[in-house]
Amino acid sequence: MSNEPLLRVEGLSRRFGGVRALDDLSFDLAEGEKLAVIGPNGAGKSTLLRLVAGQDRPSAGRIALRDAGDVQGRTAHRLTRSGVALARQVPRPLATLTVAENVQVGLPAGHARDPRPARDRLAGILELTGLDRYADRPAGMLPLLDLKRLEVARALASKPRLLLLDEVSAGLNESDLDAAIALIAAIHETGTSLLIVEHVQRVIHELADRVLVLNWGALLTQGTPAEVTADEEVRRVYLGAGRPAREAQAEPATRTTRSAAAGGGLTMRGVTVARGGLIAIRDVDLDIAPGEAVAVLGANGAGKSTLTQAVSGLLRPRKGSISWGGVDVTRRPTHARAKAGIAHCQEGRKLFAGLTVAENLRLGAFGAHRADIAAREAEVHQIFPILAERAGQIATTMSGGQQQMLAIGRALMSRPRLLLCDEVTLGLSPKVADEIYSALARVADEGTALLLVEQDAERCLAAARRAYVLERGRVRWQGKADELDDATLVAAYLGAETGRTA
Repeated sequence: MSNEPLLRVEGLSRRFGGVRALDDLSFDLAEGEKLAVIGPNGAGKSTLLRLVAGQDRPSAGRIALRDAGDVQGRTAHRLTRSGVALARQVPRPLATLTVAENVQVGLPAGHARDPRPARDRLAGILELTGLDRYADRPAGMLPLLDLKRLEVARALASKPRLLLLDEVSAGLNESDLDAAIALIAAIHETGTSLLIVEHVQRVIHELADRVLVLNWGALLTQGTPAEVTADEEVRRVYLGAGRPAREAQAEPATRTTRSAAAGGGLTMRGVTVARGGLIAIRDVDLDIAPGEAVAVLGANGAGKSTLTQAVSGLLRPRKGSISWGGVDVTRRPTHARAKAGIAHCQEGRKLFAGLTVAENLRLGAFGAHRADIAAREAEVHQIFPILAERAGQIATTMSGGQQQMLAIGRALMSRPRLLLCDEVTLGLSPKVADEIYSALARVADEGTALLLVEQDAERCLAAARRAYVLERGRVRWQGKADELDDATLVAAYLGAETGRTA
């Protein structure tokens, strides 16, 4: 075996406007290695896979594949013929073709590396992936686990030297996860090298030889799964550093103003929701009392955003019920829930790019009388004075922090009784994040209930009375926020069995 790495990445960067999705990243992957890449939301993991697979072009840097030279900028089909294949999180088979026909499509790309007859290669792939008994079944009729198997089988059709796995375990239950891990291990035993992006930490701990940890597009550290899990800087990046010491942490006050007077609250019972055919949350029970601040925590892919979208009506549950203010709203559309007092500040801000700050704000009070809109706007300006100063500016020309203030302000224009905040400090500096949470504290003091979803657990817990921890779509812990220990958080985020050492 050659000492030259199978894959070499040097100084790789990818910019999207002023945002650096990858920043001067360098690493080697040896032939036969199982290399995992982890990191918090927005760390650059999926961008890396797209670049290596030829689905995007780097802004700078080099990607070299042994025996193929520099491959950055080559098209995806050329990379496939060079021995790189990608299996995606959400399977996209040719639904009307059979399982065998789906796999056959990719066989020509691997002929140079495996000259056996196509029929023999097809039989081997179907047997390896456990799909031989479904060879003649239309792909669109497969259950989730077998769709995942087919996605991997299609990637294997090109006889890759390097298989890229992008969260292939997402949405699987425990027994299906066992089967997925066994399949990946079996593929590696055939001599295929693996580059794994995964949020399910059990996959990382059971399969990876080495782990790269990305943060803000750059390499934070690397080591064995056990080493990176024990790394204090990795834990800080995942869990945040905004919560004061527990003994100094003041308990959030109980709200008894406008929201409490309205009665009721939010109740979810046995809620299961799917996204793109994948189960994202399962049998979730959750309660928020009027005026209460509740944190929902968990690793990427745990189901946090799905939960908020189920509450606001953007996603409909497959089963279970959601009630608000004592009324069942499970089947009510989003606009009806908004009218009933639920506002949703989504991840990514979702501003109207061509409109001014004032115009974006006023859309949050759509349907209200003009005088009422002006009064609400004045209330938001009290919380975020910068929005008054920038009222005539095009919204998307402001800084990231100011845009986030506008997104929250627009949600507040409906005078909600429940404000859903999904990653409202993502990508912001600690100073700006503190300003955002200070503003949310003012909102809570007025009696608005808060559902806080954050990657930064520490800051989020400091603002909440109670907390829920999601792990792979299920509630793994619930209770008072100040009783949530670090061991539980580390286990949920990094798959560790023990907490932070003293």
